[in-house]
Amino acid sequence: MSSILTASAPLVVTSTPMVDLSTADSVNLSDVVKGKNTIIDFWTTRCTRCPDALDKLDKLTVSETHKDVNIISVCLGAADQTGCDPAREILEANNEPRWSNLQHYFAGVEEKEKAKAHYGFNQVPFYVVLNDKGEVVQKGSAKKVDLDAAPGAIRIVEEEEDQEEKKEDRVLDFDDDF
Repeated sequence: MSSILTASAPLVVTSTPMVDLSTADSVNLSDVVKGKNTIIDFWTTRCTRCPDALDKLDKLTVSETHKDVNIISVCLGAADQTGCDPAREILEANNEPRWSNLQHYFAGVEEKEKAKAHYGFNQVPFYVVLNDKGEVVQKGSAKKVDLDAAPGAIRIVEEEEDQEEKKEDRVLDFDDDF
């Protein structure tokens, strides 16, 4: 008797309706990320840790290491807020656009609840990292997700390579003594 092992289907991006905060156009999350390695940052206007996470992502967007990664922010609506105005107010505080290198979207309360259930989170900021097929390869808090391991990111491993070369040199030096 043999058993067939089947891999569970990968978690994929959902068709979440959103509003593009720069144009006010209705868009769909699956269309925004289609065919692109993507980092999604889910955040809320009341989150005290979210600005630091957005600062980090804004810098990554223009870094050489993440030039081939689509990095977006999705502000999730609150039950007592109407529309995306609170998100826009934060993004345009003091008449200076904040996190201007990021693409910003807004998802309402119903979409927020669906995203929380689908991706399995209950706190923000929360990152979801997708490959170009829309499959989730990492997800978690800003502290737990390794953004340098995102598909499309260029890893800077010179230091590790240097240490490996030194190790090989020691081995060669030892072998040369024989």
